[in-house]
Formats: sequence, C-alpha cells, structure tokens
Amino acid sequence: MSVVTGFWHVGLSVADLERSIAFYRDGLGLEVRSRGEISAAGPEVWGAEPVARGDVVFLGFPGGPDVIELLRVSGVPQRDASARPWDRASAHVCFETDDLPALYAHMASLGHRARSQRAVPLPSGVLEGGWAVYFIDPDGFHVEVVERPPAS
Repeated sequence: MSVVTGFWHVGLSVADLERSIAFYRDGLGLEVRSRGEISAAGPEVWGAEPVARGDVVFLGFPGGPDVIELLRVSGVPQRDASARPWDRASAHVCFETDDLPALYAHMASLGHRARSQRAVPLPSGVLEGGWAVYFIDPDGFHVEVVERPPAS
C-alpha cells in the first residue's frame, strides 16, 4: 500500500501575483524560489476547462523548503472566497515568528490588514504565554502568525 510521505506546499489562488508576492515576500519575509507557467496538464488535474491557463510562484522561508504556492489562473470564470476563520470549509496557513508585535507593526506600516487591532497575547491554552494574529492577505485568505511561548 502506498502512503503519503511528506508535505510540500500550501497553494493559494490569487487575483494579482505581484500584489500577493509583495504581501508574502516584503511583509512576511518569504523568498521567491521559482516562477513560471503551470503545466499544460493543469486544467486536467484541476478538472477545469482546457482553456484554463496559470502562472505560479513558489515562496519559501530563507534556508527552508518551499511552503507557499501562489497561483493566478485565467481563461475560466473566477469568484472570490468569503469564509471567516470559523466557517466550515475555510482554511488558513500558520507561520511562526520570534517577535510578533514587531512583525505586526511592520505589516501595518505596509498597509496590510489583520482581524485584530494588535498582536494578541495568549493568557491560556496550548500556546499560553505566546502571541497570535490573523493577517488577511490581498485576496482575503487568513494567514495566522504565532510567536510560541518561551521554553521553560
């Protein structure tokens, strides 16, 4: 029997690659690893019309494996996602930082929005003593960032 052997990336469909690259690269500090057109087999893989075309960018953490795929598809009808973090079928990706209040200030200085008015300290729960925030990327996707509590 064959099983899943690892995790490669999280993929996000976006309206504007440059705007999304700016959020993930300039705001969160990920590196652009590769960029190009999707495979001609993409529409078949997706179950989409054969006229669908796409451009893709992979971003990763400095020194780490690829983690985010930004995909811009054209040639087929589009619609916006609208889920809140607690709605069924919503999704989010979570990153980690070592200074969430500073990252929050940096993101705010670039004009990026969050669901909260600040980096939120966590007084209880599995990350007690840490911090968390949900940023909203240019397409409305929720990007959680946490600062884990100091090791005891």
